[in-house]
Amino acid sequence: MSDREQNHIGIKRWMHDCPAPNLLPPLPLDVLSDHWPAAQYDAAYSANTAHIMPWEAVEAMFSGIGERLLSGGVFCLYGPMKYLGVLEAQSNVEFDYRLRQQVAHQGIREFHDINRLAIDSGLELIEDNAMPANNRLIVWQKS
Repeated sequence: MSDREQNHIGIKRWMHDCPAPNLLPPLPLDVLSDHWPAAQYDAAYSANTAHIMPWEAVEAMFSGIGERLLSGGVFCLYGPMKYLGVLEAQSNVEFDYRLRQQVAHQGIREFHDINRLAIDSGLELIEDNAMPANNRLIVWQKS
């Protein structure tokens, strides 16, 4: 698990409250400024991040994940998504508006732009799953 260092205190609290022998301490990772771990991974997962990160951070996330996934590895991205500029659910329209009012770089991303980043990072779309609360779970696999 990784996150920006400033979020580790909360992660460590969760780990303390729900200990599990297979959980390792979080790795510090700001996709724009930290050095990524040199290790290769079978899978990566990110939830509710692409719509709050600046676009250049989303690009860096995909690039870094593409470089560190083993062949056959998967990347799963969870969160809201636009399709051809359309947000189907009124709740997502309102959420997107609130995000953009808070910080200009935030907002629900266009699936086709996200998928282009995945393709450019050596990932192939294998699933796009509808989830509760008008979210998606999108899965790509490293070729």
